[in-house]
Amino acid sequence: MPSLQDPKELLTAIQGYLAAGGFNAKIELGDPAKFHGEWSAKGWRNGVVFRGYGFQANIAENFTNWWRHPPNGSMFTSVYYPDNWDARCDAMVTEPDAAKRATLVQGLVKTPL
Repeated sequence: MPSLQDPKELLTAIQGYLAAGGFNAKIELGDPAKFHGEWSAKGWRNGVVFRGYGFQANIAENFTNWWRHPPNGSMFTSVYYPDNWDARCDAMVTEPDAAKRATLVQGLVKTPL
């Protein structure tokens, strides 16, 4: 099974899965400068960006640090954000009850496109 230790191997496996579904994908490896300077800031079209990075232990921090609408903090300008996404993230982050917060997290994770 491919691992994050060899991103080319993992991306080649993903490329194979996409090909099986009828999608012709080209692998373009980029360094951190290209990722942050070009793809994140300017966005991308007709592509999938894979970026391996660690997650914080608290999933709420992942939503607030990585998955916010670009004007509110995300670096992913080409990602689709559904209506009320930021308000839903805010509600999840500020919910003091752990069980209610877990329900809000599940709702975010299961957001239909």
